[in-house]
Amino acid sequence: MVERKQKPPMRCDPKPIIPLNLGITNCYLLRSARGYLLVDTAYAGNYGRFLKAIAALGVDPREIRHLLLTHHHDDHAGFARRLRDQSGCTIIAHRRAVAPLGRGESEESMKPLNNCIRFVFALFRGIHGGFRYPPVILTDRDIIIEGDDEETLHRIGIDGAILHTPGHSQDSISIVLRDGSAIVGDAAMNFLNFCRIRYRPIFVEDLEAVYESWNKLLRHGARIVYPAHGGYFAAEKLSRLAADRWPDNPKGEETYWSRFAATYDAGGEYVVGARIIQRIEQQLAAEEPVGEALELGCGTGYFTTVIAGNSGHITATDLSEPMLQAARSRLQNLSNVTVQKADCTASGFADARFDAVFVINLVHVLEDPPRCLRECARVLREHGRLIVVDLTSFRMALLRKIGLGLRYLRTWGPPPRGGKNDLSPEELSSLVEEAGFQVDSIRLLQEQANALYLCATRAH
Repeated sequence: MVERKQKPPMRCDPKPIIPLNLGITNCYLLRSARGYLLVDTAYAGNYGRFLKAIAALGVDPREIRHLLLTHHHDDHAGFARRLRDQSGCTIIAHRRAVAPLGRGESEESMKPLNNCIRFVFALFRGIHGGFRYPPVILTDRDIIIEGDDEETLHRIGIDGAILHTPGHSQDSISIVLRDGSAIVGDAAMNFLNFCRIRYRPIFVEDLEAVYESWNKLLRHGARIVYPAHGGYFAAEKLSRLAADRWPDNPKGEETYWSRFAATYDAGGEYVVGARIIQRIEQQLAAEEPVGEALELGCGTGYFTTVIAGNSGHITATDLSEPMLQAARSRLQNLSNVTVQKADCTASGFADARFDAVFVINLVHVLEDPPRCLRECARVLREHGRLIVVDLTSFRMALLRKIGLGLRYLRTWGPPPRGGKNDLSPEELSSLVEEAGFQVDSIRLLQEQANALYLCATRAH
């Protein structure tokens, strides 16, 4: 890999790159020796809009001699086949894009960056439908990129390099021009900022690889970033963010839910509705009595009062100190309740200490649910009982999901990173079984919001 040692003064004028805004996807035209290079296409249905956009620039489709696909997804390769059929252009793509392009489908190996994106994407999927597009079969006349490439652009009269920039997808490639302009596809975004994206892709295969790709872009002189989604921005922003890695919890403190301790109960009732909360209370009250119980993620202690009625003693724990203060105030008159701080993934309690563990409205907000469930198995005695209650959007109608999401955003803002808010009974059962439990029963409680109610026994 050859890295340039000297760069000319930074050019902030975006005119050398011609942006084409085709809905949610930005495509870019660059002048080449014998015509134009187009970077990406949008969705297949945007072809007419594309033709109007280039006609307004005085560009004929047949002048597009090369088409570089930053990766194979449908919002980047949607009308690639149609454009090639009309213009005869040569396609430039990474080796890993060849197979999915040939199938005309977006591989779904990525994960949403956070719960906010998961919610927004669920709405988009309901409206947009599938993610297929007309297959694009690459031939010997097309150019396949294996890794970083310093030659291809020069051969077509463009002073720049093609870099392999994985993280969003394994086949992601970017362009860095000599003047510092970087066209990056989905390697970075300036899009859906209310979901705390901070220039990261909204879907990722490997977040650490995203940061490494940013550093590569910067090492090759990137100064202005042109993403496929959102407006262009200074590359120095990536430098700061890649260095920080945004540690959410550097001191072992919970920071998201702590802000809402004083209003959490009222906010929760508004977001999910009183009826589902009442259903959960009824199920908990009907549980068989236990001796020594543990509650992980007790929050304000709302459900602790119900569990205490069927427990010889219950230790209610949470990571948030403001939540624990609210719980102590609520539970101060219950002599069989101890409130203390503990991490649900590393509680610090002795092995096989408890007869029952309750995990209520916690799994769906965790980045690593299996770790929490393994901790439950560790602290439970043989044949001890696990009760998991978790809110879910599984089997909720689209309009109900939209209403739930809007109430959530209005009350608490963008969700914290990680977690999964649409767990199915099968998914939750699988997580619990893999942690060393036998699932005895699982029910889907359906009201304004839905919840899963699972009972399990610690295996031998």
